[in-house]
Amino acid sequence: MTYENTRNEKVAVGTSSVEVAQDQDGKRKVIYIYNSSSGTQKITVCFGRKTAVSGEGVVLTPGQSIIDSKSLGYECYQGVITAIADAAGGQLSIYER
Repeated sequence: MTYENTRNEKVAVGTSSVEVAQDQDGKRKVIYIYNSSSGTQKITVCFGRKTAVSGEGVVLTPGQSIIDSKSLGYECYQGVITAIADAAGGQLSIYER
């Protein structure tokens, strides 16, 4: 049986841009990003930007998520993913394989 590398972790996101997923150079099959903040932090997720800018990307309120996956000829996004919160104490839960 062959096992794939998977990633299941929480990433702290504050009011400064942080990298939440590295460039995968064709290896990423799926990525699921969930705003698991315990407060009211809105987190902006930016695909392909070295520095996240609040409000200029996919904005997730607590409980919202985004998923991208390989399917029927479509390739999952492979590049760097960054995030920034509108208030301190934000948190993203990430599943990647």
